[in-house]
Amino acid sequence: MKTKTAILLNLVLIVLVLYSWITMASGNDTGTMLTDVRLRSLRYFTLDSNLLAAASSIVAVYFLLFRKETMPIWASSLKFAGTVSVSVTLLTVMVYLGPRFGYRAMLAGVNLHLHLTVPVLAILIFCVLEGSRTLPFGHTFLAVIPVLIYAAFYLGNILINGVGSGPTTNDWYGLLFMGMSWVPLVIAIFAAAAWILAVILWKCGRLISL
Repeated sequence: MKTKTAILLNLVLIVLVLYSWITMASGNDTGTMLTDVRLRSLRYFTLDSNLLAAASSIVAVYFLLFRKETMPIWASSLKFAGTVSVSVTLLTVMVYLGPRFGYRAMLAGVNLHLHLTVPVLAILIFCVLEGSRTLPFGHTFLAVIPVLIYAAFYLGNILINGVGSGPTTNDWYGLLFMGMSWVPLVIAIFAAAAWILAVILWKCGRLISL
């Protein structure tokens, strides 16, 4: 029963992410804030974290369906990283983007799935059905790598192309409103938040997984 439930919920997660990405990338959801069409949609950590979660769910479904065995540690670590990444998305929306731009805007259209439904579903799947009993504590640090990679991309794009303004700004999350000198602190805050979330999820996965 546990395996069947895990397969079903992982498939639901995959479908929700792919539906949201296709809807966004095709231009059918451009009225929603912090979305874009075609490959430009990939500039948002929201979508990147959701795609990572979906990719890790595909790996999980493969092993549950065809290998009938516990996922290898690399696959569990990938699943963990995907869950941590969408948890960062959820936390950012609830703590920063929601108060700044309005929760209605942040949960409209496909953002409802990308900002809320998928992250909550990923957390439930990982903590309750999959767990982290096979993952050493050191993997909590590895789970922060996607956030650091995105931070490097975000900052690199600004350094190369400038901050810009209005609809064409390269600081689409508004993280540099206090100036470039605050960049190290901003990155440190997000990295620390991601690691704290990773530790919480790691502990939950060891305590409450069935």
